Amino acid sequence: MQQSQEIDKIVTALVEARKSMGAVEKSGRNEYDRYNYATLLDYIQATENMVKYGLSVIASVDSCEPLGDRPTKKGSIEYAYQVSLTLRVVHVSGQWIECHAFGHGQDRADKGVYQAITGARKYAIASIFSLATSDDPDANQRLGAAPQPQSRREAPSNGKGK
Repeated sequence: MQQSQEIDKIVTALVEARKSMGAVEKSGRNEYDRYNYATLLDYIQATENMVKYGLSVIASVDSCEPLGDRPTKKGSIEYAYQVSLTLRVVHVSGQWIECHAFGHGQDRADKGVYQAITGARKYAIASIFSLATSDDPDANQRLGAAPQPQSRREAPSNGKGK
């Protein structure tokens, strides 16, 4: 991770903004493989309050590499890509913090690159703002509990009330 020389103002703004962010909802649905997923819009909506604290994000693709053609079960070919991306969080003071992320995408036409970019953007946003989706299948399997979705408007409770 890289940052501007001074980060006191952006760190304060990040902490305050994070207090207003809850879990990321999963509004997307993949009917072919039958699963729900968090869209890029879900991540953007989970972080939309950051502007109240003078924050914004800028993403740029650093590299895009083909990973080779991949045959499907039905005998067609899909094209896979890996994207490296830099996400910079900027503050109105001019201070900034950035992180790097990778994304992978695979498609039978021209969407593999876009899928890789979207995946990298979602991962970078989740990483820099410490976000998680509203369900964690791994945690549910470990605990034997049903998922407990949270509204993206509510920060997780610390058990001490408000």
